[in-house]
Amino acid sequence: MKMKKKKIGVIFLVLAIVFNSSGCFSKIFGNRNRTESSLTESVYSGDDIQELVGYFDQSKKTISDGFKRIEGMVTDESFSSSDNAVQCCKQCIDIVEEIDSDLQSLEKKAFSINGLDDKLKNVREQYFNVCTAGLNSTSEVYNFLLEFMSFYYNTLLAIPTPDNDDSALDFGNAISGWYTSAKAEVEKMNCPSCLQSLWDDLTETLDLNNTIIEKLSISSKYNDNLRLRSAINLCIRYVTSIENKSMNLLNRAGDQEEFADELINFSDSIVNETKEYSKLDQKDREIYEFENDATGKLYFKYENIDTIYPALYSTYDSICYIGVGCFAGNKKIMVEAEIPGLTQKYSETFELEPSFTTLSIKPPFITEGLDLTSAKEAQLNIKISETDGTVIESKTCPITIKSKYDVEWTSDEYGTLTKDNILCFLDPESEEISNLKRLAIEEISSVTNGKVSSFAGYQKHYGPYVDTYLQAAGIMRALYDMGVRYNADSYSISGSNQHILFPDDVLRQKSGLCIETSLVVASALMSAKMHVFLIFPPGHAQVAVEVWNNGKGAGEYFLIETTALTESSNNQKIFADGATTLSKGEPLTGMVTYFNNDHWARYLNKEGTYIIDCNDINILGMAPISN
Repeated sequence: MKMKKKKIGVIFLVLAIVFNSSGCFSKIFGNRNRTESSLTESVYSGDDIQELVGYFDQSKKTISDGFKRIEGMVTDESFSSSDNAVQCCKQCIDIVEEIDSDLQSLEKKAFSINGLDDKLKNVREQYFNVCTAGLNSTSEVYNFLLEFMSFYYNTLLAIPTPDNDDSALDFGNAISGWYTSAKAEVEKMNCPSCLQSLWDDLTETLDLNNTIIEKLSISSKYNDNLRLRSAINLCIRYVTSIENKSMNLLNRAGDQEEFADELINFSDSIVNETKEYSKLDQKDREIYEFENDATGKLYFKYENIDTIYPALYSTYDSICYIGVGCFAGNKKIMVEAEIPGLTQKYSETFELEPSFTTLSIKPPFITEGLDLTSAKEAQLNIKISETDGTVIESKTCPITIKSKYDVEWTSDEYGTLTKDNILCFLDPESEEISNLKRLAIEEISSVTNGKVSSFAGYQKHYGPYVDTYLQAAGIMRALYDMGVRYNADSYSISGSNQHILFPDDVLRQKSGLCIETSLVVASALMSAKMHVFLIFPPGHAQVAVEVWNNGKGAGEYFLIETTALTESSNNQKIFADGATTLSKGEPLTGMVTYFNNDHWARYLNKEGTYIIDCNDINILGMAPISN
């Protein structure tokens, strides 16, 4: 048996398409579009201002020529592999260091000029501070990417993938060794402060492998096919999430570079105004006030989601992004954002230094009085103010809010969208689920002649198999008694614009698709702390509940057909006969069927079958909307 540590080819194909179609790396490094202006002849005739302007012009030419060299060398091909990316970053860093060295020499000469008035001294200081800040910003990005691109290609996407003949133990050992190595690399890397929040988000996603390793360990112990498949599906989610978060990080690095462009362009404005100042006579100079003052000057960049699916809100990393750059000095600002009628107001104060700051914003939902039964148009309001309330900038962005029943599985722009996000529709603590459980208790009590009169999960009365069966069958029988019937319309958890009811809505409307009745049953079992899986054979949905013994997972499961809501398949006699059959240790079939490990292996081997561990709802930070 051989474990192959192979990069996931699909991701490399996606990366190639993204880089070539969007020019991702060209955006980060190229097409800077700096303001060009003709260089003046630097005639040093003893005029202090002309001498200063001459050093300004030489500095500008040094920076412009250096970045033209970088633009000529950085292409999409430069980042098509780890080796190419590392080599390109090293060359870019060398060029930036050359520019910086030349700039320091010119700065030293400029500061040796005597006889400048106070206004020109201030201009001189601002000019070189702004140029240096732009270079430092660029250098930070290249140095980070030098480490990150190697880490991305050689580690993040090199997660082991299972071969058909791999055991859960072999797969788990491979993942564990890879994860330990990846964590060690993360701890050594230095991320620019402007990207720190995004870097933290990405590395937290890396920790999803703790859960993958745990699932594989238990799967190996019990030969548990459901946990094994769940672990593999979490690997798929990990790769999807890492790809998205890495692209986001690279895009934000590109924004840092755009801020560097703004700094350099602003330095051109300082040069041009200084030249105009040099033409004034002494009297006009005395009353002149320079307009191009970098102190406290801000640069903003905005991006926001244009469509929100409320049911999936907990899966979004953010709904808007704000990039804020401070040119010089320190500045404290307050950032506010909200979607009236959907979210509470987000408000946070930031202390800005001469650098670029990345803000990912996600206001919390309104908890009461929220009507999401139909789609509507809304707007995202963003306001940036001084701490005294003076508005610096405000922005309004149109947003479409879908109904709470609408689902989109195909866009990963502001979060990770995979089939696992169906977990957002589970609602174990809802009012209607509590009512369903009360009725299930009556059914269980009737069948057991009052011996079992609670719905407490893995309690011990008749033994783990009978106890688990009683509660699963009790929920099904209660569903039928409440008048809920199966709606045979088709559904898909891979297409877009799917319409799915929440458990409370299914129970109130007394009708549900297979996915909807499965969400009801899973929610009820979860409310009793039972371990539940959602099973998705092609075109269908079912529930599996684990049999536990003495508080420990046994890796054995009952399969629940949640659409069995007819009198012939769901009556109290069938319920009672099933419990009796199990108590005798005999095989059980019907709406609640016991599968051994071999049965599960064959059942899950159908092409297109997908399973989701409902316990992952907490691990992935998902929650139903509270309205």
